[in-house]
Order: sequence, then structure tokens, then C-alpha cells
Amino acid sequence: MLAAVIVFWSLALQGRFWYLVLVLFAVAMANASMAYLLGSIPNDPRNSREFIILLMLPQILFAGFYVDTQSLPVWVQWASYAMPSFYAFRLALADEFAVCMQFEGMDQDVIRCIESGSNALSSAFQGGGGLESLYSDASSYVLSEVGVFEGQEDSIEYLRFADSSFSPTTFFHDKCVVDGSLSVWHKSSGPDKCELMFVTTEQFNINPNYATGKAKEMPVFNSIQGLIVEFEPDDDLQGITVKQNSLYFPQALFSSMIEEYQNSYDHAETICEILEENCPSSWKKDGFVDRADCIATMGTLPVTEKNDRGEFVIDSNSTACRVVHATLARENDKHCPHISFIPETDADGYVVCSESNNFSATDRFDDQDLAIFQLAATENGMNSTRQLRSVYDDPSFGSLSDRAKCSEGLVGGVSGSLRNLELPKNYFCAQYLQSQGATGEYDMLYWGVLIGLYVVIRGISLCVMSSKANTFKKIKDIGVVGP
Repeated sequence: MLAAVIVFWSLALQGRFWYLVLVLFAVAMANASMAYLLGSIPNDPRNSREFIILLMLPQILFAGFYVDTQSLPVWVQWASYAMPSFYAFRLALADEFAVCMQFEGMDQDVIRCIESGSNALSSAFQGGGGLESLYSDASSYVLSEVGVFEGQEDSIEYLRFADSSFSPTTFFHDKCVVDGSLSVWHKSSGPDKCELMFVTTEQFNINPNYATGKAKEMPVFNSIQGLIVEFEPDDDLQGITVKQNSLYFPQALFSSMIEEYQNSYDHAETICEILEENCPSSWKKDGFVDRADCIATMGTLPVTEKNDRGEFVIDSNSTACRVVHATLARENDKHCPHISFIPETDADGYVVCSESNNFSATDRFDDQDLAIFQLAATENGMNSTRQLRSVYDDPSFGSLSDRAKCSEGLVGGVSGSLRNLELPKNYFCAQYLQSQGATGEYDMLYWGVLIGLYVVIRGISLCVMSSKANTFKKIKDIGVVGP
């Protein structure tokens, strides 16, 4: 009681005084039970002092007060659940900082959106770990100029292709986010849907096998990238299920960095190599005499084409479309029909790299989104219309020494990069409570475990002492009746 009085008023705590007294009393009784148990182990109670460290050290390590239990190795975190102070600490936290869970003036759906997005997407920005858990068979990945990839397998497959580290045959290499360029924009929230838009400056090296002119010596370029992630938060806010990813690159990336400065015959060498080595059935249907014949034929195709809306795309009858699917065909032969010179129906009944679907970025990105891309381009030293910076835009830019520092991930989570939404001051406090399981949601469970630990440990210690008492009594009786 005295300890509660001193702690409560000296630290100006804002929780309930009587509740703190109750928590301290409960943890004291549970720890006393553990002390009884340890004290009952040695035959001589005076030797129980040696066991004090066994009582104190685990409480310090596993309660979460001095050391965050989540920072401990997974294989020892289970020990936390056997410590009375683990539950007492969270009960006290939940009461003291209950105000942190009250978001006045902000929709709870927005909080759920940001919380779950921050927890789940941070890993994706740090190397793409655990991607399979983010996608389902109902997920899709859309890049208007390339096409729509549906289902978990295809979405993850294209996501890895777009990451540029997938294969040496991709258009660009060494792709990364320029450090400090990330901005996050909240678009919408609902009980079962959330939309966040990530805008970054991406840094690439042009694949030297495809580059022409100055790009062979000055391969580095920067481009704006936008990504809308539409997802459903999991109940525990630690994960999400992606419904749709919509990727944006400026038209100049397709009209300039691919159409103008890459070559059909260079593309054809890659396409024909993979077609011959990985797709024997499609190679046979095309009837090529040899690889040279294939290259000569494929090289007659345009690098890209304009769709009916006047935009450069790579989902039509072009070498760029076939490079995408040839790269994927290295690992998955379902893409073999897509790189055939003669149109071929794939296993799903689609004919790919034949006619454009006539999609446009404006089908998915509204005027406000496009204005944000222009703003981001200006802020990052690019023309607001082209949203690119390369040797073709700036003759002094493009050498390997011009590569900027790459971002190490989603530093600070989604909340740390939000631009169009001011979070309440207590949001970060609430994040901490969520991470500790101290939101008040589990208080009844914690009380039950705390009381249960007291009863069980006290019962065990009484049994041990009773057993020893009986043993001593028998020894004494034997001593009495003996000679």
C-alpha cells in the first residue's frame, strides 16, 4: 500500500489509484507464491537465499518493463507467459494509458487501415519477405501498360519481376527506392477495405544488353513510381490480404526508356534464346530453322505499340511484351505461349502479346493521384510532365556515380511517411500499447492468469512442504523407535 502511494503521486500517474493497488497486491501475492515454492526446495530454509536470483532475474528479463519481450529470441519468449509481472505490467499499462486508445475526431477505420498497413507492408519494403501471406487467389496486380495479373501466384510472380532482381533479362537492373523519397497517401478506409498510395523515386540501371546510344555509358535513371495497395486488414492488425495492387509509371518510361532507346533485335536475342531452350513446343509451332531465323523474324516486331488511346504500351504484339513473358518463362513454362511469334492460346484460354487491352493509368489513378505524381517529380528534381531524369533529359546525369543512396525500408512505418493525414497525438502511444497487448482488450484474461498462477504455484509449494514435513516426521519417528 505504501509503495502504491509513493509511486502513484510521486510520478503523477493518471490511472486509477485503487486499480494500481490491486495490481501491485496481485503481483506481490503471485511472486510470494513463487518465493514459497523456491524456499521449499532446500532442506534447510536458510539456504533458500541462493534461489533469490532465480526469482528476480526472470521477472526483469521477461516482464517487458526493462526489456521489450518482442526483441527477445522467439525460442525464449514463451518464458514471459510464466512471469506474474508480465501480466501485471500490461494491466497497469492499459489502465494508465487508456486515453491513448480514444481517437477523438478520427474514424476508427482509418486507424485500422494505417495500423495494419504499417505492420504488414513494412516487411515488403524490406526485401519482400513473406509475400505469399499478403496475397490470395482473389488478389490482382495491375500495370496498365503491361496487363493484369490475377491470383496469388501471378501477382507475386509479376511483383518479383517488377523488382528487377528477378532475372538478367529484365529491362532494368539494380532497382531501388531513393532514400528519403517515399511519401504515403491515405485514399480511403472502410470496415473491410483500405487504400494506401505509396509514391517513390525509383532508381534503375538500363539493361546494357538492350540499351542504345548514350545509355550504354550513362545507364542510371530516376523515375516516379506510384503504387495503390487496396487491402483488407486482418483482425489482429498485424497482417493484410491484398485485393489489388495498381502500379504507375510515367508514360515517358515506355515511350522513351523502352521505345526510343531499346532495340527490337536486342530484345529478340533474349526472346529466341528462352523460346528455344525453355519452350520447345512453342518453338516447334513457330517453325524457326534456327535461332538466327528466330531473331530475324522477331526483330521485325516493334519494341512497343500505341494502343487505341494513344499511349505507349507493352501488352500488344511487340518485343517488349515478349521480353516480360520470356523472363517469366525461364521459371514458369505457362508463359511460353505468350512469347510465340504466332499467336498461341495459353492454358487459361488467353492470347497474350497479340492485341492491347487498351488500359490506361487514368482508369485506376484519378486527377488527384496524377497531381501528386507531378508534385513528387518536382520535389525530386524531375520534370513534372515526364517524371523522369536520365542522360536523355540531363546530359550531365546518368553515370554509375550518380546513383543515390537507396532506402533501407519503410522506416517509421506507414505513419512516418503520411502526407495527407495528420494522426492524433496519441496514435503512437496506441501503437505501443497494441504491440504490448495492453489495450485493455485482454485484461480479464490477464487477471485470470495472474490469479491462476498464484493458486497453482501456492498449491505446488504447499504440496512440496507437506511432503517434506511428512518425510521429516517419518525420520523423526524412526529415530524415536530406534535403539
